[in-house]
Amino acid sequence: MDKKSKELYTNLLFVTLRSALLEGEVDVSNYKVLKEHEWQQFYALSAKHGVLAIVYEVLSKLPSDAHPPRKLKLQWALRTETIINRSRRQEATIKSLASLMDNINVQFTVLKGISFASYYPNPLLRECGDCDAYMFGEHIRAEKFLQSQGINLQKEDYKHSHFRYKGLLIENHRYCTKVRDGKKAVIYEQEMCRYLNDKSRRRYISEDSKILLPCDEFNILMFLRHASVHFLTEGLTLRHLCDWFMILNKAVNNVNWNELKVVLSMQKLERFAYVLTTVADKAFGSDFHYLFGNRCNSWVVDKVIDDLIYGFKPLYSTASSGLMERIGIVKYSITHAWKYHHVMQTSVLLCITSSLYGILLKKYID
Repeated sequence: MDKKSKELYTNLLFVTLRSALLEGEVDVSNYKVLKEHEWQQFYALSAKHGVLAIVYEVLSKLPSDAHPPRKLKLQWALRTETIINRSRRQEATIKSLASLMDNINVQFTVLKGISFASYYPNPLLRECGDCDAYMFGEHIRAEKFLQSQGINLQKEDYKHSHFRYKGLLIENHRYCTKVRDGKKAVIYEQEMCRYLNDKSRRRYISEDSKILLPCDEFNILMFLRHASVHFLTEGLTLRHLCDWFMILNKAVNNVNWNELKVVLSMQKLERFAYVLTTVADKAFGSDFHYLFGNRCNSWVVDKVIDDLIYGFKPLYSTASSGLMERIGIVKYSITHAWKYHHVMQTSVLLCITSSLYGILLKKYID
């Protein structure tokens, strides 16, 4: 894709998402000039980045002469409806699981996608895949109970197991993040759990719901740790950027940023947080980068934006085996060494060595 086309689609995506998430006005002229093949590309990018329903929410409110071609509009509307219905089913399934866990006095919280969706104006539009659950140290007891109910569980890795409940894939976490990356990763996990276990900070998906959501501090630490792994192994999507912006938008005045930065420093995530926040500021017209007090060249921000929109190469959902996944990570790291040097301010070799060190020293978490 040439530079002019990239500028067109980047602008379209940013102005549309800005209007959707901030519920503001949109310049209709951005859409009236689009040709049919440009609408098709806009649709494809929206779908690839997991923001198709969010984008359609804006398009559906435009005057008819600014709509996509009729066939594409219908396809867009149907996929949006599918996403909304899936979100509703997920919420109903999680409510049912929460009631089931009440039988053995086990409370759990939902992590990542479903939790991040709660920050959106319309959470139903935020695409979610599976459900990540954390049962506050009761995962083993919960799994034994689930097995007694005829539910089949599979151990995925040291971090979590998974099972299907009413058709929804549940990842039952023993740990929230990777703790085999050395001692500092263990401390980072402990700090996250400190926030998670603080009952005064807990939220619920609605006033009458039993679905527990982590607090803002936990979500900030969780998001940055999780997103940094994707950034370094397959790239980020616009859905990641929207998540980060919505978390910042809601939490900016509610948390102690100096305290959080101390925790982030354990995984050298302050620079990543600053760069990603600067990208979000550019996309949404906000001014949050001051929170992290860092600096970077404008070309780094532009390179991250280009990589985010046009460079994403899914790995975890496409690798045929664990070995292929690891090989894919190594290849990606070599060809994207700039991410380590200019964003994470570390070296590829150091990161690989650190991961191996953590795996060899399992005694820190066993």
